[in-house]
This record gives sequence, structure tokens and C-alpha cells, in this order.
Amino acid sequence: MMNRIQRMSTNTKLLMAGLTASLLLGSCSEPPPPPPKPKPKQVKVEKPKSRSPQELMQALGIDPRIHLDEAMGHDDESVMAASLLLANAMLNGDDELALTLTASDQGMQGMLDNPLFVERMDEVDRIDLEFGRIQGDDGVLMIWEFPEALSVQMWAIAGPVPKAEQAFFWTSFSNDSYTPNDIDTTAETAWTWDDGMQVAFLATPSLPGMIDLLGEDPFHDWTRIVESWDREAKKPDLILKIIDAGADDAPDEADESTGRSGFRGGGGGPGGGPRPG
Repeated sequence: MMNRIQRMSTNTKLLMAGLTASLLLGSCSEPPPPPPKPKPKQVKVEKPKSRSPQELMQALGIDPRIHLDEAMGHDDESVMAASLLLANAMLNGDDELALTLTASDQGMQGMLDNPLFVERMDEVDRIDLEFGRIQGDDGVLMIWEFPEALSVQMWAIAGPVPKAEQAFFWTSFSNDSYTPNDIDTTAETAWTWDDGMQVAFLATPSLPGMIDLLGEDPFHDWTRIVESWDREAKKPDLILKIIDAGADDAPDEADESTGRSGFRGGGGGPGGGPRPG
């Protein structure tokens, strides 16, 4: 019995010695690496949501005769603001702002110098704005309502252009209707919105009575009509003379503002009937 107790005592001593040795050896090893620092949370910087057309019209003091429905609005606030201001400037005779908002003074200046256009602004009952695509660019359609007639204007939109791109953009911009030489807007003279974006408008060629030629998709119809006329205009003069002579509805005189027979920049003056549904 005594021998058994002595053996147990000896085994216990050996076990304790082994545990002590392992603890001592373990304390000599390198400490474990600290836990990795938590990654900083990424804060997503979102562009402020565009104000609704109604909020913009109220903030800008837009004439109540000008209308832009929520469904017809544009994704970019600067484009909506510039479009509302363009219609407002023409309607209320703010020539300086109207010219600043257009990338070519020629088309706008021609309208502002037209006594009939200026006189008829007092007769306007309503202006509706719609956004879409015209000849590869964003565009805004303005439907002018008079007591007994409707008229339309189509403006191609240049922009919105962020500050870092403005100097290059205005020297290189072109679309299907204009070349860079026709653009008199620069980064220093362009209209600029609160967020630094710049926007300008270019009058798009139009036929007399254009509103009667537009259907459910006026942007598609306008593009098709203008591109078709452009193809005819590029044909040899002899062929054009034959076409014009044989066309029942061919314009009698060329419009001096565009150099194209029957075209007027931006839709020209008032006239025409309701747009077909």
C-alpha cells in the first residue's frame, strides 16, 4: 500500500513538473499577433436628389404659364432649371438671359429681333415642356399655346458639363445640326447652375407647321423629318430644283436664318393646329 502511494505521489510530481515545463516553454514563444483593426466604414457620397419641377419653378420664380409635369422632367436638375429659365426668358423678354442660355446667338437673336415674335408673347396662354432625344442629343420640346393656335420649338441640349470638362467641351462640341464654328459659348460665358454644371441650347431646324407633323413620339418624328430633309439638301442642286418644283407643299422661299429652304431655327413663330394624339 505504501509503495502504491509513493508511486502516485511520484506520478503527480512528474505531471506537475511536465505542466510547469510546458507553461515555461510556452511563455518563451512569441505573443500572438494583435487582432486586425476594423476597416473604416465607407461613406457613400450621393448627389443631392433633384428637386421636383414644381419646387424648381417656385424657387426660380417661373411664370405660371410655363408647365413641366413630373413625368416629363429630366434626371438632371441643372437641365430642368435651364430649360425653365429659357422659356421664361423668351416669354418675358429677358433677352440677356435668353442669349446666355443659347450656344449660338444667331437663332435666338433672330427671334428676339422679330417684332411679331415679341408682340405675340403677350398672347401666350401656356407653354408645356417635354424632354427626350433629338438627333442623338438630349432635347427639350416647347409647345406654345395661343388662343387659337399651337406652335412648337425644339432645342438640342448641350450638357450638363462638369467644371473639369468645360474648357475643352465648348471648343469641341458639335451635333448633327451645328459645327464647332457655330458655337459661340465658352466656359467663361456659358450659363452655370448652382452645382457648377453648365448647360446651353441649340435651336433645331423646323418646317413651317411642324406641329401638324408630330405624333405620339414628337422627338422621333422631329428627328426623322429633319434627317430626311438633310438628305435631300445634300443632293446636287439640279435634283433639288426638280424636287422643289414638283412638290405641292414646297416652301416658296428659303429661310435666311438657317440657309435651308423652309426651315426656321427652334420651330419659328407661332402657328399650326393641335398635335395629333
